Amino acid sequence: MSSHFDRRHPASKAVDGVTSANEDGYIVHTVTGQSSAWWKVDLQTLVHSAQIILYFRTNYKYRRNGVHLYTSGASSSEPKEGNLCHTVKGRPNGTDIDDVLNVTCPGTWRYLTVYTDTDNDGGGAILDFAEVQVWICVGGKYGPSCAQNCDSRHCKVFTSPCDHITGTCPAGGCQDGWTGVDCSTACGSGKYGANCAKDCSSRQCMTFSPTCDRFTGACPADRCKDGWTEVDCTAECKLGTYGPDCSRCGHCDITCNVEDGRCAGECLDGFTGDRCDVDVRDSVAKIGLIGGAIGMAIGMAVMLLVVVGLFTCLLKHGRIPANGTDPKEGRKKGYTDETPGLENPDYTELNDVTREREEKSAYDVVQSQIRQGEHFAGGNVVAHGRFGGSSVMIWGGVAMNGRTDIVVVNENLTGQRYCDEILIPIVFPFLRTMPGNVVFQDGNARPHRARIVAACLQQHGVNRME
Repeated sequence: MSSHFDRRHPASKAVDGVTSANEDGYIVHTVTGQSSAWWKVDLQTLVHSAQIILYFRTNYKYRRNGVHLYTSGASSSEPKEGNLCHTVKGRPNGTDIDDVLNVTCPGTWRYLTVYTDTDNDGGGAILDFAEVQVWICVGGKYGPSCAQNCDSRHCKVFTSPCDHITGTCPAGGCQDGWTGVDCSTACGSGKYGANCAKDCSSRQCMTFSPTCDRFTGACPADRCKDGWTEVDCTAECKLGTYGPDCSRCGHCDITCNVEDGRCAGECLDGFTGDRCDVDVRDSVAKIGLIGGAIGMAIGMAVMLLVVVGLFTCLLKHGRIPANGTDPKEGRKKGYTDETPGLENPDYTELNDVTREREEKSAYDVVQSQIRQGEHFAGGNVVAHGRFGGSSVMIWGGVAMNGRTDIVVVNENLTGQRYCDEILIPIVFPFLRTMPGNVVFQDGNARPHRARIVAACLQQHGVNRME
């Protein structure tokens, strides 16, 4: 304290627990005739936003006006060191100032100073008051008289620190359905969600309602308008989906209508219908199989007719003996003297010569290609591998200084799948690792040129070579 009026009024009078101040025997009192006066207390520990109660002298009120409260974290000889918490203002005679001052000094501090430089009664700056008390809530309490429990708040993070004055939830705000500084106030009508920040009327429900569940904002019967999803129907369906549940579009060459799923362009091969969701690949395969079987049967019938006709022709012209005799003998027995020279051994059947030459020629050709004893040599054997499955589509990308992972494409590749399964997870991260201004080039396949792919590339800022 700056000074003592006498030994009956020491600084300790302000912390002796006696709040009665109807006579000067219970108060601290500084000397008269000074330009300023102060009283300071060290709390011995740091406090945060503590509550201060100051009991004024009640039988003399002239020294209340102009009293200042200062707080600081360090001790100093300067009485006004730190932050000014409060200033008492009123008439010089103090009749309009309460007997008890109750204020909260924010921040974290340890030292409290009561200070005045106001002369209200002509005796100089004088301090005379009965008691100073500093209160903080402990044990998970906060608020006026520490009457509220920190555990009763509805903070999003349950372990959030609890301000013992306000109970503020600083980390993450409030849980769904609650609002207020301490997250103890339920959402009002028409509001829902965390901190009650969402409007029920802004949802895209199939049936409009200005009120809703204050926690989730769920729509009646859990039904959203076409093109919207989530419990509260506030999220638009992403590109390539449609309807109230954001179903995946069919096999369109471009994205479908967000409301009814109808394809604006054409269906990919093997699919049909307004939404390109009818798979006709099996039926086409069956038709092809039946057609192939019919064609094979017709071919075999034609071949049989040709063989029968050829056999009949050869039989008719004596090329094949009717009863197993030698055709030459038959012909010789049928010849007469009217055809001279045919029995001369110098004459030979022309067909026999031709046939002999043909056989000799074929033999020479075979002999010239494969020598005797080398029929199964490695150079004369060609390996043929049989693959019993269907075709497999793979996709990959290359650059001068790298390559992408290989992607195995199951079923038909659509523009939407090209964007979702190849461009976004594979190509775009790979391009971001490339230095300089990169230009992407792909083929002219129909899925690559779909409008949904162009939109996907534009959305991610990728330049494509056209």
